[in-house]
Amino acid sequence: MNKICSIGIFILLGILWRSSFVATEAGLPYFPPLLFAALRYYVAGIAILVYVFLTVDYCWPRSSRDWIVIGIAGAFLIGDNLAFLYIGQRFFSGVIAAVGICLGPILTTVFATALLDDFNNFLGYSWTHTWPC
Repeated sequence: MNKICSIGIFILLGILWRSSFVATEAGLPYFPPLLFAALRYYVAGIAILVYVFLTVDYCWPRSSRDWIVIGIAGAFLIGDNLAFLYIGQRFFSGVIAAVGICLGPILTTVFATALLDDFNNFLGYSWTHTWPC
């Protein structure tokens, strides 16, 4: 894939991803928040499944461990995140929701660095001593 195509796909991803907050704000007056989140993920899940069935040989989980990982990730990474987002977006605008979601990885890094460094110092080990620079 050439550089221009990669940049175009990245820009398209950003537009589609961030337009979901506008769509959420537009749809919340007509649907309860959790139903609306569920409908959104049903549509996305069907689209992803169609893509997977057309492009990949390994489509289904092969072990009970795979199912457990899928269930935990679905419940905690997707389910509660979207439930709280849609419930909160009834009271705040889509712009504030988008900024809050986008700050998630940044704040996670900041808090994890601070908390894990303190925890590791408590254990007698510091991550800062492992880096060569």
